[in-house]
Amino acid sequence: MRKIIKTINNNYILKIIYLYSFIIILISSIAVSKYHGDGSIFVIFSIVFNILLLNGIRKKANFFDFYIGVFLWMGFWLKVTVRILFFDTKFSESTGAFNYSAESFDRALIVSIVGATALIVASLIRERITTKFIKKKVEKIGYKQETLYKKYKNYILIIFVIFFILIAFININMGIYQKGEITKTILPFGINGVFKWLILFGFSSFSALILKMEIDDNKKIPIIIMTIIILESFFSNISLLSRGMILNIGALAIGTLFIIKKNSLLKINIKSLMISSIIFYLLFLTSVLIVNDIRGNGSGYARIYVGDIFNKNQEMNERGNDLEHATPLLLNRWVGIEGVLSVSSSNRLGWALWREAWSEKYSENTMGFYDSNLIDSPYKNTDFTKKHHLSLPGIVAFLFYPGSIIFLFLCMMFLGLLASLIEVYVYIVGRNNLILCSLISMVVAYRFASFGYAPAQSYLLFGTIIINIIIFRFINDILSIKIKN
Repeated sequence: MRKIIKTINNNYILKIIYLYSFIIILISSIAVSKYHGDGSIFVIFSIVFNILLLNGIRKKANFFDFYIGVFLWMGFWLKVTVRILFFDTKFSESTGAFNYSAESFDRALIVSIVGATALIVASLIRERITTKFIKKKVEKIGYKQETLYKKYKNYILIIFVIFFILIAFININMGIYQKGEITKTILPFGINGVFKWLILFGFSSFSALILKMEIDDNKKIPIIIMTIIILESFFSNISLLSRGMILNIGALAIGTLFIIKKNSLLKINIKSLMISSIIFYLLFLTSVLIVNDIRGNGSGYARIYVGDIFNKNQEMNERGNDLEHATPLLLNRWVGIEGVLSVSSSNRLGWALWREAWSEKYSENTMGFYDSNLIDSPYKNTDFTKKHHLSLPGIVAFLFYPGSIIFLFLCMMFLGLLASLIEVYVYIVGRNNLILCSLISMVVAYRFASFGYAPAQSYLLFGTIIINIIIFRFINDILSIKIKN
């Protein structure tokens, strides 16, 4: 019976892939006829980036393969194709010295192709090295004895809820860490960094731990657990002034679904899934509207009170304008092709530019290196005593600063392998928690896709990831202690 179900599922997946391929071929065929440069280069560009995307869903892919494929596919192929089809190849983001000539467009696509190809090669190499570590083992579901988590679950969840709400309100009222804002409160002993870690992925890591505990102990995930996890992301993202609530929740969901798929003892409760999906949709939409409202009306630093948000009697057409304002984020928020267009067209490429870029230090009160040197920055008139805005080139553009295709290929391949090693580390040290693997791999992939600002300080993120996993390994071991009933 299981073989029959597996065959049905495989046939269903194949049909989806065939349909996807047909749609992509159709869209690409229309786009290539409108492309300004060499059509064969655009065809190769389309093939490579769609292979990169599909590479992330193959049987032996890891989580990083999936996330980097999605982020770069959206930042490169989707952006280019949509701009060609609907905007006469005009980009809304600054593209520096790029002059829209056929030669400059072809050059940018070639650079993009090399970067994506290197990641595909790295994935194939990684498959031979790390497959035996990742996704091969899913811990046996259920304990014969009660665990500390199961016994004290209600207290743990109450403390978790109070803690993430408290941190969110302290952060948004004190301006400790918010995207696009200047830090207004500097706490002693590096506590600002703790706030940043918790809001970005620390709390989500605890959510991953909770999900794993629920699966191990109960073979299911109650609706109350899913609601709490969605609420954490909601409060944290509003506190962060971010519209990216879907990222962490999506990573947790993908990791959870992978475990469910791998273990036949687990079943998906369709009713709970539908309810949690509706809750997520409503809270995600609400978070976008709230963040838009704060960003539009805030002065100095954002201050938010629950009553101010939910007691406003705004007209529906005002909310409609908010939604229209948020719509471009679906396309423009993804870093990618604009950076490559500007960098590949620059006359400053060389090792001197590369070294200068690495010397950039984090500073809230100055314009970023990429904004200052490679594009006509939209933030050149920004008052950096009040706001901290910057443009990002992305990892492919950044690695092309020296102007060497070979260097770009080798570095991209190295980073692809490095990301896979990080995932192996998370898997082993994190007690085979695939949900945590999914979350951390998303964080790494997003960092790579959005790379380019103060690059030398990337060690802070990766050091935080290592410490994060050690902390949650410790918490996991405590909560997993078996006790007598």
